[in-house]
Amino acid sequence: MWTKRTTTLNTIVGSFSGAVPPLIGWAAVDGGLHSYAWLLFFIMFFWQPPHFLALAMKRVEEYRAAGIPMLPVVAGFAMTKRQIVVYVAALLPVSLMLYPFGIVYTIVASALGLGWLLLGLAGFKMKDDIKWARYMFVYSLNYLTILFVLMVVVHI
Repeated sequence: MWTKRTTTLNTIVGSFSGAVPPLIGWAAVDGGLHSYAWLLFFIMFFWQPPHFLALAMKRVEEYRAAGIPMLPVVAGFAMTKRQIVVYVAALLPVSLMLYPFGIVYTIVASALGLGWLLLGLAGFKMKDDIKWARYMFVYSLNYLTILFVLMVVVHI
């Protein structure tokens, strides 16, 4: 809680706690932590910064008025865009480490990840940063929903 008002790393710190539920759930059912549980943790961890930084770009003036040092407030949109793309790029190979889930999962996860990465890279050319941030935020919601529903469907 204390990082929220003291550092731009607040999003990264919060990503740890936001990514822990798959570990808790797996441990509750299995009593251990399989590599799949850790991969789910890392998917959630790498997904959160692009999601919340895009939201922070959309709400930058609210964060500025509240005195909360979100990355777009402190470092600007260009740095925030770079950080978003770095995390999306890191997420792509992590999501593909679940290739044992099958070819359908691997193809869809690849397409979703590449689509998000291309949208992220397109942000460097877009003139309207807020519009781009909105696209990234909505894509992030759809990405995670589709990916997790897909994980269930391929195991039915």
